Amino acid sequence: MRLVDPSIKLIAAGPSSFGSDWQGWSRTVLQGLGGQADYISIHTYINNTANDFERFMGNSLTVDRYIETVAAQIKEVTAAPNARPIYIAYDEWNVWYRAHNEKKLEEIYNFEDALAMGMFFNSFFRHADVVKMANLAQMVNVIAPIMTNKQGLFLQPIYFPIVEYGKQRGNAALSAWSKSPDCSFTLNNRAVNYPCLDLSVNYSAKDHAVFANVLNRSKSQDIATRVESQEGKLSPAVAVWQMNNADFKTVHTFGDDKKVRPAISSVSAKLEGNGFTYTFPAHSLTILKLTME
Repeated sequence: MRLVDPSIKLIAAGPSSFGSDWQGWSRTVLQGLGGQADYISIHTYINNTANDFERFMGNSLTVDRYIETVAAQIKEVTAAPNARPIYIAYDEWNVWYRAHNEKKLEEIYNFEDALAMGMFFNSFFRHADVVKMANLAQMVNVIAPIMTNKQGLFLQPIYFPIVEYGKQRGNAALSAWSKSPDCSFTLNNRAVNYPCLDLSVNYSAKDHAVFANVLNRSKSQDIATRVESQEGKLSPAVAVWQMNNADFKTVHTFGDDKKVRPAISSVSAKLEGNGFTYTFPAHSLTILKLTME
């Protein structure tokens, strides 16, 4: 193919079934196609069959682990001088567990699934040095954010975070540090703890603004935290995009897709030492647009 078009990019088939030795598969693919492939793919679909919200939100630990494991393997095979760069294409990902062949894969998404979109995007943004592609496999009807029939369409709750994060495309990912109380779940009779606030941050040179994407993964706890910039002077004007809903299981349908929608507002932050305190509601996804003076 490259003899016909040298500019094409090739994606190697990476892990999609995560058994006991999935790392062996990705290592074999990378070793065999190093020097030829431009990307290695990762596919991940998550579920909440346990009906445990904080366990569901804890899937971000798994997504981070998949990315960081494959990234380390990429470093191994590209260590030689002038090696062809390889990046990760996370080219299939979503929530999927309720609708299979008998339902034509027409998954109906709820509010907690919308929060999971923030979880995926935050992980992708935090690993922007290696994750250079991240896309849904389908956009309409089949495990998709848009549902249609002959009479019309409706927007699923997952649609709105996908669109909003998409507006940050082309921004520069920034390193960020966060500290928050722990969330937890039980797995194989062992407690798993992780920070309730999940965060990614990026900078738009065009808007001269920083976007802080914050997912509060706590089922019940509002979390007040200090938001501080180490570089540049913050303006008190803060634009807020937020998704929150009392019922985690709220869904949309034809003629009724207004129940789970983002709220858009602005606040004037009380700045102290180039930072301010903001309270992130329980089980919410918040995007703060922080203008720099």
